[in-house]
Amino acid sequence: MSTDAELVAASASGDREAFRQIVERYQSLLCAVAYGSTGDLAL
Repeated sequence: MSTDAELVAASASGDREAFRQIVERYQSLLCAVAYGSTGDLAL
């Protein structure tokens, strides 16, 4: 498993798999924060 910093660096260099891993790691958290801020499920 890579660190966040490693994934971000790889993603910035065009590594699509690294970007996918970042999204997978944080998608639920970001959706929860967005919903908590807006109360809108259709984000």
